[in-house]
Amino acid sequence: MKKLLTLCVCLVSAALSFAQQLNEPFGFPIKPGTKEWSSLKTEEERFKAMQIPSDLLPRMTTESLVATCLNHPTFLIYITSFDLQTGYNVLANNFNGIKELENRNDAEKCLVIIYNSVGAKEFNSAQPFIDKNLWTFKIAWIELLLSQDKLIKTLDINEKNNLLSLSMQKFAMKISSEEFSGFDYLSTTLLIARIMKSIGSIEFEFEYNNNESLRKFIETAQAPDSKTFDSIHQLAHAYVIRLKSQSNI
Repeated sequence: MKKLLTLCVCLVSAALSFAQQLNEPFGFPIKPGTKEWSSLKTEEERFKAMQIPSDLLPRMTTESLVATCLNHPTFLIYITSFDLQTGYNVLANNFNGIKELENRNDAEKCLVIIYNSVGAKEFNSAQPFIDKNLWTFKIAWIELLLSQDKLIKTLDINEKNNLLSLSMQKFAMKISSEEFSGFDYLSTTLLIARIMKSIGSIEFEFEYNNNESLRKFIETAQAPDSKTFDSIHQLAHAYVIRLKSQSNI
């Protein structure tokens, strides 16, 4: 009887925990444009005002947490730094939502679903919680989140291969559309390069070990020279072609 009672208590506790999960993104009540924002004088005060309350954070589903990170009022800070990774680090070090996201094992998978919905003109309407404003910059922000090593490592080899193919499709979409420019190509290329590094193909590893520009790009997201930029795409293309040929054997 005691064991049965204990089991019932556990089941009720689990049910309550599930019921308390938050399925919608955090709304950032204090952000640029609000009355409260104008009273904040320092960057530290502004970042503090945009934290997710500690009692809500662990209850948020990964889907709602991803949407919250994508909708962060100052996500564009990533373009104000010397390189993309430094810009990412500024927000990651000052926003508890990203810190929590980096510890979710399904974060990358949730981001991939949203990334897959990106079109040449807009986000798919199936993403109702994603703020569509500044959407070309938002796509680059998604790619920067996707390209973090800690998240890429949560994928198995098949998932990495699928994300590589998807990112190459997005790159082709960008270069064929007037909506995008050279800056937009950089975040996609970073994602492709970091996936290739994580996969560890022999050809890419050789290039990485012998190309300082490539190493610097992968480690810091500092823009590579044009030769390295082209090499990344050539190596990724050759890798995908080889995968397709092997699957037909």
